[in-house]
Amino acid sequence: MPEDTHGVDRRRLLSRLGGDFQLDAARRVARSMSRDVATVLVFLEINRANVAALTASREPIAEPHAGVPGLPPDHMREPVSIYLAARNLGMPYETTRRHVKKLTQVGMCETVPGGVIIPARAFLDPRLMAVAAENWAATVEFVQAAGRLGVSDSGLRQPASPDQFRQVNRAVSAYCLETACHMSRVMDLEPLAVLILRAVNLANVRNLTQDPDAALAHAGLADILPDAERRPISVYGLAKYLLLPYETVRRSLLQLEAKGLVRRDKGGLIVPAEVVARPAVVAGIAELVALTEILLSDLAAAGLAYQPDS
Repeated sequence: MPEDTHGVDRRRLLSRLGGDFQLDAARRVARSMSRDVATVLVFLEINRANVAALTASREPIAEPHAGVPGLPPDHMREPVSIYLAARNLGMPYETTRRHVKKLTQVGMCETVPGGVIIPARAFLDPRLMAVAAENWAATVEFVQAAGRLGVSDSGLRQPASPDQFRQVNRAVSAYCLETACHMSRVMDLEPLAVLILRAVNLANVRNLTQDPDAALAHAGLADILPDAERRPISVYGLAKYLLLPYETVRRSLLQLEAKGLVRRDKGGLIVPAEVVARPAVVAGIAELVALTEILLSDLAAAGLAYQPDS
Protein backbone atom coordinates (compact mmCIF):
# COMPACT_ATOMS: atom_id res chain seq x y z
CA MET A 1 0.00 0.00 0.00
CA PRO A 2 1.49 3.38 -0.92
CA GLU A 3 1.73 6.11 1.68
CA ASP A 4 -1.05 7.97 -0.12
CA THR A 5 -3.99 5.89 -1.37
CA HIS A 6 -6.64 7.88 -3.23
CA GLY A 7 -5.36 11.05 -1.56
CA VAL A 8 -5.53 9.72 2.00
CA ASP A 9 -2.75 8.28 4.15
CA ARG A 10 -4.29 5.15 5.66
CA ARG A 11 -1.31 3.67 7.48
CA ARG A 12 -2.47 4.25 11.06
CA LEU A 13 -5.93 2.99 10.11
CA LEU A 14 -4.46 -0.22 8.68
CA SER A 15 -2.32 -0.64 11.80
CA ARG A 16 -5.44 -0.48 13.97
CA LEU A 17 -7.31 -2.95 11.78
CA GLY A 18 -4.34 -5.30 11.84
CA GLY A 19 -3.92 -4.95 15.60
CA ASP A 20 -7.53 -5.84 16.32
CA PHE A 21 -7.27 -8.76 13.91
CA GLN A 22 -4.05 -10.04 15.52
CA LEU A 23 -5.33 -9.87 19.09
CA ASP A 24 -8.70 -11.39 18.26
CA ALA A 25 -7.02 -14.32 16.48
CA ALA A 26 -4.74 -14.94 19.47
CA ARG A 27 -7.70 -14.77 21.86
CA ARG A 28 -9.67 -17.33 19.87
CA VAL A 29 -6.80 -19.83 20.00
CA ALA A 30 -6.23 -19.13 23.71
CA ARG A 31 -9.89 -19.80 24.50
CA SER A 32 -9.82 -23.08 22.58
CA MET A 33 -6.82 -24.32 24.57
CA SER A 34 -7.91 -22.79 27.90
CA ARG A 35 -4.56 -21.00 27.91
CA ASP A 36 -3.42 -17.37 27.83
CA VAL A 37 -2.17 -15.43 24.83
CA ALA A 38 1.49 -15.83 25.85
CA THR A 39 1.13 -19.62 25.60
CA VAL A 40 -0.45 -19.13 22.19
CA LEU A 41 2.64 -17.23 20.98
CA VAL A 42 4.87 -20.13 22.07
CA PHE A 43 2.52 -22.61 20.35
CA LEU A 44 2.61 -20.60 17.12
CA GLU A 45 6.39 -20.16 17.19
CA ILE A 46 7.05 -23.88 17.67
CA ASN A 47 4.70 -24.76 14.83
CA ARG A 48 6.21 -22.06 12.59
CA ALA A 49 9.66 -23.54 13.12
CA ASN A 50 8.38 -27.09 12.61
CA VAL A 51 6.98 -26.37 9.14
CA ALA A 52 9.12 -23.42 7.99
CA ALA A 53 10.87 -25.44 5.29
CA LEU A 54 7.55 -26.70 3.95
CA THR A 55 5.74 -23.39 3.94
CA ALA A 56 8.59 -21.59 2.15
CA SER A 57 6.99 -22.94 -1.02
CA ARG A 58 3.45 -22.18 -2.15
CA GLU A 59 3.13 -25.69 -3.53
CA PRO A 60 0.41 -27.71 -1.76
CA ILE A 61 1.63 -30.23 0.82
CA ALA A 62 1.69 -33.46 -1.17
CA GLU A 63 1.26 -35.74 1.83
CA PRO A 64 -1.73 -34.69 3.94
CA HIS A 65 -2.37 -36.00 7.42
CA ALA A 66 -5.58 -37.92 8.19
CA GLY A 67 -6.97 -36.77 4.86
CA VAL A 68 -6.65 -33.07 5.73
CA PRO A 69 -5.09 -31.08 2.84
CA GLY A 70 -2.06 -29.01 3.77
CA LEU A 71 -1.53 -30.60 7.21
CA PRO A 72 2.01 -32.04 7.31
CA PRO A 73 2.40 -35.33 9.24
CA ASP A 74 4.81 -35.46 12.17
CA HIS A 75 7.72 -37.01 10.28
CA MET A 76 7.80 -33.93 8.00
CA ARG A 77 8.02 -31.52 10.95
CA GLU A 78 11.44 -30.17 11.92
CA PRO A 79 11.94 -30.16 15.73
CA VAL A 80 13.00 -26.91 17.38
CA SER A 81 14.79 -26.46 20.69
CA ILE A 82 13.11 -24.51 23.48
CA TYR A 83 16.19 -22.26 23.54
CA LEU A 84 15.76 -21.33 19.86
CA ALA A 85 12.00 -20.82 20.22
CA ALA A 86 12.66 -18.50 23.18
CA ARG A 87 15.29 -16.57 21.23
CA ASN A 88 13.02 -16.16 18.21
CA LEU A 89 10.23 -14.86 20.44
CA GLY A 90 12.45 -12.59 22.51
CA MET A 91 11.09 -14.38 25.57
CA PRO A 92 13.13 -15.62 28.57
CA TYR A 93 14.09 -19.28 28.35
CA GLU A 94 12.42 -20.23 31.64
CA THR A 95 9.18 -18.47 30.66
CA THR A 96 9.16 -20.29 27.33
CA ARG A 97 9.92 -23.60 29.02
CA ARG A 98 6.95 -23.15 31.37
CA HIS A 99 4.62 -22.51 28.44
CA VAL A 100 6.00 -25.57 26.61
CA LYS A 101 5.29 -27.64 29.72
CA LYS A 102 1.69 -26.37 29.78
CA LEU A 103 1.25 -27.29 26.13
CA THR A 104 2.81 -30.72 26.65
CA GLN A 105 0.52 -31.48 29.58
CA VAL A 106 -2.56 -31.00 27.40
CA GLY A 107 -1.16 -32.90 24.41
CA MET A 108 -0.56 -29.82 22.26
CA CYS A 109 3.24 -30.25 22.20
CA GLU A 110 5.55 -33.24 22.11
CA THR A 111 9.25 -33.78 22.87
CA VAL A 112 11.07 -35.68 20.12
CA PRO A 113 14.74 -36.22 19.24
CA GLY A 114 16.13 -32.78 18.41
CA GLY A 115 13.57 -30.68 20.27
CA VAL A 116 9.82 -30.18 20.38
CA ILE A 117 7.04 -30.26 17.81
CA ILE A 118 3.36 -29.42 17.64
CA PRO A 119 2.05 -32.82 16.50
CA ALA A 120 -0.36 -32.96 13.58
CA ARG A 121 -3.00 -34.54 15.82
CA ALA A 122 -3.17 -31.27 17.80
CA PHE A 123 -4.65 -29.54 14.75
CA LEU A 124 -7.29 -32.28 14.46
CA ASP A 125 -8.56 -31.43 17.93
CA PRO A 126 -12.19 -30.36 17.41
CA ARG A 127 -11.59 -27.18 19.39
CA LEU A 128 -8.69 -26.07 17.19
CA MET A 129 -10.54 -27.06 14.03
CA ALA A 130 -13.45 -24.90 15.18
CA VAL A 131 -11.05 -22.02 15.83
CA ALA A 132 -9.53 -22.46 12.37
CA ALA A 133 -13.03 -22.07 10.90
CA GLU A 134 -13.62 -18.96 13.03
CA ASN A 135 -10.28 -17.51 11.96
CA TRP A 136 -11.18 -18.11 8.33
CA ALA A 137 -14.43 -16.14 8.72
CA ALA A 138 -12.60 -13.37 10.62
CA THR A 139 -9.91 -13.23 7.92
CA VAL A 140 -12.51 -12.83 5.19
CA GLU A 141 -14.09 -9.97 7.16
CA PHE A 142 -10.67 -8.38 7.78
CA VAL A 143 -9.89 -8.42 4.05
CA GLN A 144 -13.31 -6.96 3.28
CA ALA A 145 -13.01 -4.27 5.98
CA ALA A 146 -9.57 -3.24 4.68
CA GLY A 147 -10.93 -3.16 1.13
CA ARG A 148 -13.94 -1.04 2.07
CA LEU A 149 -11.59 1.49 3.67
CA GLY A 150 -9.44 1.71 0.56
CA VAL A 151 -6.76 -0.89 1.25
CA SER A 152 -6.86 -3.82 -1.14
CA ASP A 153 -4.61 -6.27 -2.99
CA SER A 154 -7.34 -7.54 -5.32
CA GLY A 155 -5.04 -7.22 -8.32
CA LEU A 156 -2.78 -9.94 -6.89
CA ARG A 157 -5.56 -12.46 -6.44
CA GLN A 158 -4.76 -15.97 -7.66
CA PRO A 159 -6.99 -19.04 -8.04
CA ALA A 160 -7.47 -20.89 -4.77
CA SER A 161 -5.09 -23.82 -4.25
CA PRO A 162 -6.25 -27.24 -2.99
CA ASP A 163 -5.02 -26.39 0.51
CA GLN A 164 -6.22 -22.77 0.54
CA PHE A 165 -7.75 -23.13 4.01
CA ARG A 166 -4.40 -24.16 5.51
CA GLN A 167 -2.45 -21.58 3.49
CA VAL A 168 -4.65 -18.80 4.86
CA ASN A 169 -4.39 -20.05 8.43
CA ARG A 170 -0.60 -20.32 8.12
CA ALA A 171 -0.37 -16.76 6.77
CA VAL A 172 -2.49 -15.48 9.66
CA SER A 173 -0.41 -17.39 12.24
CA ALA A 174 2.81 -16.00 10.78
CA TYR A 175 1.36 -12.48 10.88
CA CYS A 176 0.32 -12.78 14.54
CA LEU A 177 3.82 -13.94 15.45
CA GLU A 178 5.78 -11.48 13.33
CA THR A 179 3.84 -8.42 14.47
CA ALA A 180 4.28 -9.35 18.14
CA CYS A 181 8.01 -10.06 17.73
CA HIS A 182 8.54 -6.92 15.67
CA MET A 183 7.01 -4.61 18.27
CA SER A 184 8.89 -6.48 20.99
CA ARG A 185 12.15 -5.48 19.30
CA VAL A 186 11.03 -1.90 18.58
CA MET A 187 9.80 -1.27 22.14
CA ASP A 188 12.45 -3.41 23.89
CA LEU A 189 9.72 -5.34 25.70
CA GLU A 190 8.80 -8.98 26.12
CA PRO A 191 6.08 -10.13 23.68
CA LEU A 192 3.44 -10.37 26.42
CA ALA A 193 4.07 -6.78 27.50
CA VAL A 194 3.79 -5.75 23.84
CA LEU A 195 0.40 -7.45 23.53
CA ILE A 196 -0.80 -5.74 26.70
CA LEU A 197 0.45 -2.35 25.49
CA ARG A 198 -1.17 -2.84 22.10
CA ALA A 199 -4.43 -3.96 23.70
CA VAL A 200 -4.54 -0.80 25.83
CA ASN A 201 -3.93 1.44 22.83
CA LEU A 202 -6.48 -0.35 20.66
CA ALA A 203 -9.09 -0.15 23.42
CA ASN A 204 -8.39 3.60 23.67
CA VAL A 205 -9.16 4.14 19.97
CA ARG A 206 -11.51 1.25 19.12
CA ASN A 207 -14.37 3.67 18.46
CA LEU A 208 -12.41 4.87 15.42
CA THR A 209 -12.38 1.47 13.72
CA GLN A 210 -16.09 1.01 14.40
CA ASP A 211 -17.05 4.27 12.67
CA PRO A 212 -15.94 4.49 8.99
CA ASP A 213 -16.04 8.29 8.96
CA ALA A 214 -14.00 8.58 12.15
CA ALA A 215 -11.62 5.90 10.86
CA LEU A 216 -10.85 7.87 7.71
CA ALA A 217 -10.57 11.13 9.66
CA HIS A 218 -7.82 9.57 11.78
CA ALA A 219 -6.25 7.30 9.17
CA GLY A 220 -2.75 8.67 8.69
CA LEU A 221 0.41 8.45 10.74
CA ALA A 222 0.05 12.13 11.64
CA ASP A 223 -3.58 11.71 12.75
CA ILE A 224 -3.08 10.94 16.45
CA LEU A 225 -6.09 10.94 18.74
CA PRO A 226 -5.57 13.34 21.68
CA ASP A 227 -5.62 12.01 25.23
CA ALA A 228 -8.97 13.64 26.01
CA GLU A 229 -10.65 11.55 23.29
CA ARG A 230 -9.06 8.23 24.24
CA ARG A 231 -11.32 5.72 25.95
CA PRO A 232 -9.59 4.25 29.04
CA ILE A 233 -9.70 0.55 29.86
CA SER A 234 -9.51 -0.95 33.36
CA VAL A 235 -6.94 -3.52 34.47
CA TYR A 236 -9.78 -5.98 35.01
CA GLY A 237 -11.20 -5.32 31.54
CA LEU A 238 -7.78 -5.76 30.00
CA ALA A 239 -7.14 -9.05 31.81
CA LYS A 240 -10.54 -10.36 30.78
CA TYR A 241 -10.02 -9.34 27.16
CA LEU A 242 -6.58 -11.00 26.94
CA LEU A 243 -7.61 -14.08 28.98
CA LEU A 244 -4.74 -13.41 31.37
CA PRO A 245 -4.58 -13.57 35.19
CA TYR A 246 -5.27 -10.18 36.75
CA GLU A 247 -1.94 -10.21 38.62
CA THR A 248 0.01 -10.98 35.44
CA VAL A 249 -1.54 -7.96 33.72
CA ARG A 250 -1.08 -5.74 36.75
CA ARG A 251 2.65 -6.57 37.02
CA SER A 252 3.21 -5.91 33.31
CA LEU A 253 1.37 -2.60 33.54
CA LEU A 254 3.59 -1.49 36.42
CA GLN A 255 6.60 -2.05 34.14
CA LEU A 256 4.92 -0.22 31.26
CA GLU A 257 4.04 2.69 33.55
CA ALA A 258 7.62 2.85 34.81
CA LYS A 259 8.78 3.19 31.19
CA GLY A 260 6.23 5.97 30.60
CA LEU A 261 4.35 3.92 27.99
CA VAL A 262 1.04 3.69 29.85
CA ARG A 263 -0.70 6.20 32.13
CA ARG A 264 -3.52 5.80 34.60
CA ASP A 265 -6.23 8.25 33.64
CA LYS A 266 -9.70 8.90 34.99
CA GLY A 267 -11.60 5.71 34.28
CA GLY A 268 -8.61 3.48 33.55
CA LEU A 269 -5.48 3.14 31.44
CA ILE A 270 -4.40 4.95 28.31
CA VAL A 271 -1.38 5.00 26.02
CA PRO A 272 -0.77 8.77 25.84
CA ALA A 273 -0.70 10.51 22.47
CA GLU A 274 2.87 11.58 23.28
CA VAL A 275 3.94 7.93 23.27
CA VAL A 276 2.17 7.17 20.01
CA ALA A 277 3.88 10.18 18.41
CA ARG A 278 7.43 9.15 19.37
CA PRO A 279 9.60 8.76 16.25
CA ALA A 280 10.58 5.18 17.13
CA VAL A 281 6.93 4.22 17.66
CA VAL A 282 5.84 5.90 14.41
CA ALA A 283 8.59 4.06 12.55
CA GLY A 284 7.47 0.81 14.20
CA ILE A 285 3.88 1.41 13.12
CA ALA A 286 5.01 2.03 9.54
CA GLU A 287 6.81 -1.32 9.63
CA LEU A 288 3.71 -3.00 11.11
CA VAL A 289 1.76 -1.64 8.17
CA ALA A 290 4.31 -3.23 5.84
CA LEU A 291 3.74 -6.59 7.58
CA THR A 292 -0.02 -6.12 7.19
CA GLU A 293 0.46 -5.38 3.49
CA ILE A 294 2.43 -8.62 3.18
CA LEU A 295 -0.42 -10.48 4.87
CA LEU A 296 -2.96 -9.02 2.43
CA SER A 297 -0.69 -9.96 -0.48
CA ASP A 298 -0.23 -13.51 0.85
CA LEU A 299 -3.98 -13.88 1.30
CA ALA A 300 -4.61 -12.64 -2.24
CA ALA A 301 -2.01 -15.09 -3.56
CA ALA A 302 -3.94 -17.84 -1.75
CA GLY A 303 -7.15 -16.73 -3.48
CA LEU A 304 -8.60 -14.51 -0.74
CA ALA A 305 -8.92 -10.84 -1.71
CA TYR A 306 -11.35 -7.96 -1.44
CA GLN A 307 -14.57 -8.38 -3.40
CA PRO A 308 -16.48 -5.07 -3.58
CA ASP A 309 -19.85 -6.72 -4.18
CA SER A 310 -19.62 -9.04 -1.13
